[in-house]
Amino acid sequence: MSELIELIIELVLGIFIIIFIDICCCCCIWRPFLQTLLGTKLSDTKNLTLWPDLNFTYYDDTDNLQINMLEMSIGLVDYRDEITDDLLLFYDYENKIVAVEIYCASESLHVFNVQGKPRFTINPIYDKDSDILKINLVNFTPSMIKFEKTEVEDIEVEVDNAGKIVGLLFYNASNRLLKNLSDEERVKREKEVTEERMAKLEEIRMNRMNQMKLLYPRLNV
Repeated sequence: MSELIELIIELVLGIFIIIFIDICCCCCIWRPFLQTLLGTKLSDTKNLTLWPDLNFTYYDDTDNLQINMLEMSIGLVDYRDEITDDLLLFYDYENKIVAVEIYCASESLHVFNVQGKPRFTINPIYDKDSDILKINLVNFTPSMIKFEKTEVEDIEVEVDNAGKIVGLLFYNASNRLLKNLSDEERVKREKEVTEERMAKLEEIRMNRMNQMKLLYPRLNV
């Protein structure tokens, strides 16, 4: 009996050693799994990285989920574009995507309630070789998935057989997405936005003054 236990222990220990060596050296065991997650052929698992500053905000009042490619700040968003019935993109003035918003998240995504509050899985994986960012919105691999194109080139939506969004795919990510921004650039953009707002307010004030002068000529000096 003791010999059997020792044999089992040695077998388990051997398996763990093999797995450890494989992960440290080649990551071959996890490579097929990561290929499935990314939905494309990976050249080398060591070239997979996270998207470090990616974060998200859930708006309880509108049931919308906003995924930000970097830390948001004043002056970052220049305009928006709705690319599907469920997705809204946020761009900066250089036409780079800074965020994506998913409408009706509790219906569009797989949401697991914890104490009555939605809980989301946001797992970004970036492949340097193919320049693809895959944002996984589930912590499991669906049995059946398909990729749907959007109105915007280089962006696809991954859905399961129930029509739920399980991932977002961004091709040519280094050119299409804004990954980071220096503090100096943030200050510059915030200053530009503030000056633009002040100029618009001054324009509105002058227009109202001119209207008042037309209505009440006696106010003219």
